[in-house]
Order: sequence, then structure tokens, then C-alpha cells
Amino acid sequence: MGALLEKQIMSTNDELTDIPEGLRNFALAERIPEEEIKMLAQIHYRGHRPYTADDWKFLYESIKRSVWSGDQ
Repeated sequence: MGALLEKQIMSTNDELTDIPEGLRNFALAERIPEEEIKMLAQIHYRGHRPYTADDWKFLYESIKRSVWSGDQ
């Protein structure tokens, strides 16, 4: 994960996507799995994305809660 956070990642359509600093800080602090970092790094809403580590954490927790199936 450390190598991923130091570099750019490839999105599903082969374009490079920077990992925002807030996402990097959140992912390192919470030890977020690589696949989930990639998913979060691709999120934009109306041309914007979260800025702070707390914003990324709120988004991540919201996604987890909205797709939680009860067997986790």
C-alpha cells in the first residue's frame, strides 16, 4: 500500500489518477486496502471530490454503510 500511495494509480480506463493528499493521509492512518483506495480515488461529484482526511473518512464510512450486507 505504501508504494501505491507514493505513486499515481491507473484507473479502469488507463488514465493516471493522482491520489489526493487527504485521501493519502486517511488511507495510511486507517490502513485502507489498495482496491478501496483505487475506488475512492476515482470518485468525483459535480467535478469535485473530498479534500481533507476527515472528508474522505466520512465518504468511505458512508459507502461501507450503504452497501453493508450484515455478514461482514
